[in-house]
Amino acid sequence: MQDFEKAKALFFDGLRELELGRPQEAERCFRGSLALVPDRVSTMVNLSSSLLRQRRAADAGEVAQRVLAIDRQAADGWLNLGLASQGLGDLNQALDCMDRALQINPAYAEAFSDKGVILTELQRLDEALACHAQGLTLNPGNPQALTNMGVTLSALGRLDDAMRCYDEALLASPGLPDANWNQALIRLAREDFRDGWRQYEYRWSRSDADPYLHPEVQPLQDLAHAPGKRVLLWAEQGLGDTLQFSRYVALLTARGASVTLEVPEALRGLLGRMGHGATVVARNRAPGPFDWQLPLMSLPRLFGTQPTDIPAATPCLSAPADRVAYWGTWFGEANSRPRIGIAVQGNPRHRNDLSRSMPLAKVRALAEIGDVFLIQTDVSEGDRKFLALNPAIQFLGDRLDDFDETAAIVHHMDVVVSVDTSLAHLAGAMGKRLYVLLPWIAEWRWRLQGDTTPWYPSATLLRQPVASDWDSVVVDLVSRLRA
Repeated sequence: MQDFEKAKALFFDGLRELELGRPQEAERCFRGSLALVPDRVSTMVNLSSSLLRQRRAADAGEVAQRVLAIDRQAADGWLNLGLASQGLGDLNQALDCMDRALQINPAYAEAFSDKGVILTELQRLDEALACHAQGLTLNPGNPQALTNMGVTLSALGRLDDAMRCYDEALLASPGLPDANWNQALIRLAREDFRDGWRQYEYRWSRSDADPYLHPEVQPLQDLAHAPGKRVLLWAEQGLGDTLQFSRYVALLTARGASVTLEVPEALRGLLGRMGHGATVVARNRAPGPFDWQLPLMSLPRLFGTQPTDIPAATPCLSAPADRVAYWGTWFGEANSRPRIGIAVQGNPRHRNDLSRSMPLAKVRALAEIGDVFLIQTDVSEGDRKFLALNPAIQFLGDRLDDFDETAAIVHHMDVVVSVDTSLAHLAGAMGKRLYVLLPWIAEWRWRLQGDTTPWYPSATLLRQPVASDWDSVVVDLVSRLRA
């Protein structure tokens, strides 16, 4: 009985820590409770939830499996196993788990909402909307459910409806991170930069936020505090994001700051040649101490960037001379056929990869126009089979050790064609003639319409006219290239 009371106290401590947004402390409490009273289903369910909050999907899934081994009718266990499967990229299994949870508890509002999120990732948007509506019928006004519905409405292009969902969620919970973040994405896409950059800061408190690095150093909150100070800027999100926002480093050094830029190793050489006056180091190798730190994508807010004053001088990136010379020999003398560098797939773990990537077979017609080189590292099984049967498209992904190598290859291209991935940012920053192939609802940085972007003057944007219609995009691309 004494152990049970201790376990009970630890369990409620864990619940409080979860409510306070401290999942690591919650995990310690739940594990302590289970050490005293093993195999208690409610404790294991909440332990799994604390692991999901830490983005430890595999560990969360193992705990959820233990729950279901004890009680196959534990709807919460199926829900958490579904969320873990989603985190591991197995969306079909995640959907099956949500269906199991709803079979057990047909009034499980959270499962309807989470199922809607998964269906949205699978681009089954009408089904997703119906799930969100059902969840909100069961739990009217729930802020997170309203936010999830807003994401689906955004994916359908119903941005005004999405904004109303977020407004309603924020009325009930003004500081709700996901609602603020998703509003920021719409505002930025609409070029409402004043409120967009402000709400973009909510990215650090979202439910699936990346870790905020260097919290031991105070963040730079005002450019007036930069002159004469040592400032650590650090890369965040994807490689393309780092390439796009590295242009702000020179603006900060021009204010008199001594800047160190911390980036993934693959970008260190490339960004070290920008001429921005900063020291570029690989992740976790920044030599302190520092007066201030700041994530790279917070700089537009600090500089008050507006659509009319985006820093866009290109080329601002270049390849190393020795790599350029090597690939010049490899490609040989130029001929009458243009060299076309392409990327049709980004990181398959990206949340929006299903809509932003396309099958390589869709661009087979490019081989009739020029010599085509696939410049990407991730290749789907279907694309590998296509490459084996179509040697006219040469795969260079196994030669890409870092972005110095990629930049040297891009240097020798006459034109680059890319979906929304890091190659597009690299080619744009190098001032290359660039065509960016965009899904019907593109990321905020490409705006809502138009075929140009102030971020990359040499780029032409080609957009799907309706969802999933890559064929029309490629017809437009081929017509422009032939012209």
